[in-house]
Amino acid sequence: MSMLTMQDIATLARVSRPAVSQWRKRTTVRGEVMPFPAVVERVDGVDRFDRTDVVDWLQRTGRGNNQADQALDAAAFTAPDEARFGDVVTLLALYALSGADFGSMSHSDLVDTARAADPDDELLLREVRRLSVTGDVLGYVDDLIGASYGPADALTRLETSRVGRELGLRDLTADAVDVVRTVVGAARTHIGGDGVPLIPAGDPALALSVAAPEGSLVVHARDAATRELRRRALILGVDVDSVAYRPTVTVSSLVGLTDREALDGLDDVVLDLAPGCAAVVLGPARELTDHLAGSLHTRRLQTLGVGNLVAALRLPRGLWREAHRQCLGVWVCLGGAEAGEVATVDLAAPGESADLAADIAAALEDSIVGGGLAGSRRAYRYARSRELQRIRTSGTLVPRGTSAPRLLTDDPSQYTDRVHAATLVTSALLPPLDVPIGMSPGRFRLQQYSFHELCERGLISVYSGSRFNADHHDPAGTVPVLPDRTLMLDPFDAAQLYPKARRTDPGDVVFTEKPLPRAWIDPHGGSLVASPAKLLRIGPNAAFGPNLLATAVNTLAEPGSEWQTWSIPNLTDDDARHLETVLAQVTGYRTEAEAKVRAAHDLATALINGVAAGAVTLDTADTTTGIEVTTHTARPADGP
Repeated sequence: MSMLTMQDIATLARVSRPAVSQWRKRTTVRGEVMPFPAVVERVDGVDRFDRTDVVDWLQRTGRGNNQADQALDAAAFTAPDEARFGDVVTLLALYALSGADFGSMSHSDLVDTARAADPDDELLLREVRRLSVTGDVLGYVDDLIGASYGPADALTRLETSRVGRELGLRDLTADAVDVVRTVVGAARTHIGGDGVPLIPAGDPALALSVAAPEGSLVVHARDAATRELRRRALILGVDVDSVAYRPTVTVSSLVGLTDREALDGLDDVVLDLAPGCAAVVLGPARELTDHLAGSLHTRRLQTLGVGNLVAALRLPRGLWREAHRQCLGVWVCLGGAEAGEVATVDLAAPGESADLAADIAAALEDSIVGGGLAGSRRAYRYARSRELQRIRTSGTLVPRGTSAPRLLTDDPSQYTDRVHAATLVTSALLPPLDVPIGMSPGRFRLQQYSFHELCERGLISVYSGSRFNADHHDPAGTVPVLPDRTLMLDPFDAAQLYPKARRTDPGDVVFTEKPLPRAWIDPHGGSLVASPAKLLRIGPNAAFGPNLLATAVNTLAEPGSEWQTWSIPNLTDDDARHLETVLAQVTGYRTEAEAKVRAAHDLATALINGVAAGAVTLDTADTTTGIEVTTHTARPADGP
């Protein structure tokens, strides 16, 4: 009897697993009683249901997102318990070679078929000889092939079935594979087109995932792992050669390796790269793009010294199922490039593949034209060129928040209209806050610098706050604890109890990331900063001031973002000075307006409470223009 689990039913109906649980609880569908099929057996605590009953129930109830295909698809998800993933893959490869039906074959028939299809035992003859499969498994393979659109689709269905899930693999997400496929496609196009073969390095599954059908892999080894790779490539329609007859693209996966293993693998790929060949390396961002120090930094510098790196990408979290909070990085290398600049980008999320491919193609082309020393020949959509010498001294390859300069293409008049509209509102009731502006004579590329980049350049410093005990609060204290100012400390207690806590200087910025990005300027200094808030101090060489930083955080930072990715525009010294002055006026205006709002709130509260208590009446007339009389109701004192 063919059985399905709850997860099998969810995969079959193309819905989530919780949706099937809800179906099971609800016995009525469109006013008619149609209970969920009964459990046939329980194996290791998992309920199993008869496949025929499940398909019939889905058809009668109209459940699922693939009504027309459910009866045929069900066969692909009812593998017998004795089916093993590797055996089924071997049989799929044998089918791809021979096209045979296995249902009625004996073991000797399978061996004869394999000998005829693979006489030189290059990928599966010895594995078929060692097979020990039942007739149920052979029938399942026939059903799986019959329910699929060819061997490649059959392999995909196998990986999502119960047989594939039992392996417990937590590999890359589809978004991660798409990014690598886009980068590899750009590299292949640069070298010579879609016919350029790929060379797997590290985990070969990545190269196989991004290889296009009718493409080719170059594999030199002859071990068991290589034979397995050849079988999977055969199923997917990818040719495998042992010799490369043209420039190649190496695809290397270093995901899951330790720090030193990843750096060693990275070094091997870069050093072995022949002139004119390209390499795409996927690995942990902490080794490929993030800040390194000590021996690890020295190790990566040695690899960078080869000069083959032309582009580096920092990918967002969630692209590796094994560790969804870990970020990944990508290196794009070209043999013999001797690049003096590297195209760098922090991809907050995978974007348009065409734009990313164009950036990679431009980085590869720029590395040839002058070795990247003259700067980019093309405006990037995502990336920004970064001098290799600056990378060497900073210790960070891709600062978080790095993005390309943006070309200001909108009509400048809309910005003047917004300023005029805002000043009309602000000048209505409060003292006027008018900002004289003029039309810019030209359009400029707007380049943003992330806070992480500013730290790397030494223009700002960020320090963590400290933790303070609320029991040390002194109402008469003169040392406030920012940002809330609800805790005040006596200066002697602050010095004695928290000698390591950092004090603010006049003009320092205090900011928080959650629940919303918020920043405050401490104009006086001498305050303490409570964790999780942080202290931001502007360096002496910075052209900007605290008002620009605080306003950028309060108005431009996205909720849920991290402070390293916040950014400010790169301005000239004069523009930064003028903008700082105006933003200080805007901050003062906003402070005064907020004070009026708070006063209005207090007035409304006092009026409601006062009238309700009978202590205040509003039934009175003005005595003098602009002066209102409030009448208090006198009450006799308690007592005789």
